[in-house]
Amino acid sequence: MLVLGRKTGGSIIIDDTITLTVVEIHDNGVVTLNLKRDGGLLSKALYPNGKEMTKMTGQRFKICKNVHITIRQNDSYGDVRLGIEAPRNIEIWRSELYAKNKRQERITA
Repeated sequence: MLVLGRKTGGSIIIDDTITLTVVEIHDNGVVTLNLKRDGGLLSKALYPNGKEMTKMTGQRFKICKNVHITIRQNDSYGDVRLGIEAPRNIEIWRSELYAKNKRQERITA
């Protein structure tokens, strides 16, 4: 399991096709997330594009066949820790590193 911390507005990119954004972190251990799809990996039946959802600390949910997200914890600094379980062939990026990597690829191409 990969664990990444995100603040409100922070995103994770999964396999170049899914963006998981932290919309709001509540004091009571609840997190509001937004999932956006740019391709076929995200299950359309489970999550229509752009759907916001509210999850509790400790809650685990499936976003596609082989990818699960667990809300690990909220801390007093305004971060939420997200545990991501996915096969090794699926790339997972913090949004800021994903953007930097894509810029670097364009420069070297």
